[in-house]
Amino acid sequence: MLFETPEIDLIKTLDPKTEAWTLDQIDDKDVGVRSTALLFGSQTRPILSGFATAFVGGLWAAGSMAGLGSPYFATVGIAAAHVAWQVRNSGTRDHS
Repeated sequence: MLFETPEIDLIKTLDPKTEAWTLDQIDDKDVGVRSTALLFGSQTRPILSGFATAFVGGLWAAGSMAGLGSPYFATVGIAAAHVAWQVRNSGTRDHS
């Protein structure tokens, strides 16, 4: 890779969408690993959507039960938008 620095290594560790952390279905088959990518197959986006909905719903419920205010729920909205972006862009890895 062109930019190999400790900072990039840290980002790869923290960001689950980096090449260092994920293998797609083709790679999993080639390597012979059993993964959720293969298990979920063509249903990956609907399953990820369900997990994302449960995650955001849990954040919302926790904030409601704790009596948190508008700043918290605005932040949950931002997190929800980011998770929706991740789900929408899942599976778009370039195979060239």
